[in-house]
Amino acid sequence: MYIVVARIIEKVSGYPSWASFLAERLLKPLGMSRSRLWRDQLSDDNIAEPHFAKDDRTPGSLPRPDLSADTLMGPAGCLWSTVPDMLKWIEAVLRSLEPPGTGDATRGILKDMNTITAHHSQLTHRGLFENTYGYGWARLSMPSRLYGFFSTNGADEDAVPGRCSARRLMLYHGGQVTGYLTTLCIFPETESAIICLSNSQALGDASDWVARAIMQELFQLSPPLDLINLAELKAHETLAAYSNLMQEYRLHQDSEGSLENLDDKFGVYKNEGLKLQLTVRPTSQSGKLGEFLINDMTTQLHYLEYFAKDTFGFPPKSREEQEIVAHFYTEWRWRG
Repeated sequence: MYIVVARIIEKVSGYPSWASFLAERLLKPLGMSRSRLWRDQLSDDNIAEPHFAKDDRTPGSLPRPDLSADTLMGPAGCLWSTVPDMLKWIEAVLRSLEPPGTGDATRGILKDMNTITAHHSQLTHRGLFENTYGYGWARLSMPSRLYGFFSTNGADEDAVPGRCSARRLMLYHGGQVTGYLTTLCIFPETESAIICLSNSQALGDASDWVARAIMQELFQLSPPLDLINLAELKAHETLAAYSNLMQEYRLHQDSEGSLENLDDKFGVYKNEGLKLQLTVRPTSQSGKLGEFLINDMTTQLHYLEYFAKDTFGFPPKSREEQEIVAHFYTEWRWRG
């Protein structure tokens, strides 16, 4: 859907690409000088590299995501930015939501924000208060049980921020890409905003915890939550997720099944529409029946074992391997 929107922008704007339209019509006029749609366009090395948390809770490096305006997922979120630049954009959003006639210069830059941030679909039909979604913005009447649903921390009905506090509207979204997590909250009624950018696929979403802490102090929310304890619980849960997954996997695996080889499955499988190629071939890996490669990428080489009936699995050997392999980005060029 995002690619479709990008194509429409190119058609109706007259710009050579949706990326050039975004740069010329939004980033430059708003003074977002440290924001780029290609990381290699940033002029220095002052860039946070992606990380993940190892089993011993020390940081490990992740490969840099190949996410730019000319990759498949580019239109969905290829902007490399900073907190100061994002604050400029948030200020423009807030100003564009003011009643018309203020004469603010940013009004001609961000258009139709009242429509973009209006509720267009229900997130839940439960309760008396608003929990809806606009065009890329969640609208939550805080305190809301849905706060956190954009985060890897998730929504926690037992830990609602400001459960006993006065209600206020929040425009909200989160983001995730290889080794990076983001939380953005805007409170139009008080012209307040919180933007947190983090560079770790951690044991829980650090950007979300920081946003909760700032929100709690900013509005003196009641009752205050013990965020450190909540973060510790989430870390333990995240560390245990791999072992729980593998326990479930082994429980349903047919270890005595009759299908023991992949000989008649070896070959190259292609989906031209998705530009996807799957190569299934013999392997020298001990204890494995074969291996498969996605789009000839060495970072997407996986080893197959028998699971059940005509099904084969490729579970990672450890939680750390799962974290590393899962966050490689497939380099599909959408113009190629």
